Amino acid sequence: MAGQIDRFRKSVIEYAEAIKAESFEDYVSKVSNLVTALKTYAVMESPGLIVENPKESYKNRNEVEHWLQSQINEILACGRFEYSDNRLIEKAYRYLAENITDAEINLNSIADRFSVSNSHLSRLFKKQVGRNYVEIVSDIRLALMLELLNTTNLKDRDIGEKIGIYDPHYLSIWFKKVTGLSPSMYRKRY
Repeated sequence: MAGQIDRFRKSVIEYAEAIKAESFEDYVSKVSNLVTALKTYAVMESPGLIVENPKESYKNRNEVEHWLQSQINEILACGRFEYSDNRLIEKAYRYLAENITDAEINLNSIADRFSVSNSHLSRLFKKQVGRNYVEIVSDIRLALMLELLNTTNLKDRDIGEKIGIYDPHYLSIWFKKVTGLSPSMYRKRY
C-alpha cells in the first residue's frame, strides 16, 4: 500500500505544481476544489473526516502548500486510499463480474486497476474466495451462462458473447467440461 499512497501523494503534488503559474486566487481556488473533491470522496468511507476550505487568510503559495500537505496527510490517515483485503477482493470480484465480456480483462488488468501486484491479488483471491483467478472466471461465466440458458432462447454463440467466450466451439467444449453436458443437452434436460 505504500506505493499506492506515494503515487497518490505524488499525483496531488504534481497537480499543485502544474497550476502554480496561475494567479494566486485561481491557484487557491483550484487547490481548494481538489482537496474538497478528494475529501468528499474519502468521507464516504470515513464519516468523521471534515471537509474544509483553505483559510482566507493565506497570503502566499507556501502557506497554501503547507495547508495542502496537511490535507493530503489527513486524507491518507482516514485510510480511504487503502483497501482492506476483504474490500479489495469484493471490489475486484465485482469489477470482474461486471466486465466479464471484456476480452482484455485478466488478472494483470484487474491488479493494475486496484494498484496491487497480480501475485498479491491472486493470493488474496485464493485466501478470501478459496478459488484461484481462473476458477473464479469460470464460476462467473458458468453462473451467467446457466441463467441465460434457463431464461432466454439465445443461440449458444450469442450466450458466449455475453459471458466473454467468443469461440462457439470452445464454448461448447468448456461448458461440457464444467457441467458434463453440452449446452443443447442442458436445455433439453432443464
